[in-house]
Amino acid sequence: MKTKMTEKALVERDVERNIGVELLQAVRDVKVGRGTVMLSPVTQARASAALSQAQFASLMNAKPP
Repeated sequence: MKTKMTEKALVERDVERNIGVELLQAVRDVKVGRGTVMLSPVTQARASAALSQAQFASLMNAKPP
């Protein structure tokens, strides 16, 4: 079971990180087949129903921002 990190612990962990570099590397990894692409449950439901984003949003009665 994972324990929840305190704000201070998160800051200490992340102070030396370069998120931009990490994200760029993650994109490169996915492009060459290293890594996993994960879809949200909403995306999975929409794909399973074979609906476009607009159709799914209408079905869910979603309003644009």
